[in-house]
Amino acid sequence: PRAGGFRRGEDGEPVVSRFDPAALRALAEAGGGRYFDLTAGATKVAEDVARYIDNEGLGDGVDERFEERASYYQLLVFLGLIGWALAWWLGRDTGRRLRPSGQTVV
Repeated sequence: PRAGGFRRGEDGEPVVSRFDPAALRALAEAGGGRYFDLTAGATKVAEDVARYIDNEGLGDGVDERFEERASYYQLLVFLGLIGWALAWWLGRDTGRRLRPSGQTVV
């Protein structure tokens, strides 16, 4: 177990990882996956992925269903704001107070 730092080789020098596309490709194939070379650029990778999906039939059998529903949250927010404004207006201090007897004092 290491407490931290770099992994060191038999010679005591730090081990430097190297990019090995062939090993990555073999690993992907062994796991039933596919390796895509990202150094080719985003457009090329996107085309390769789309081609793979089309050729392997990965898009077949996928059930895509979109349902559009009416949204009424704006109406509820509006009614809430009206209720809040009404409560504020009715509860505001207008300088007039009611006595317990019901008479208004100015």
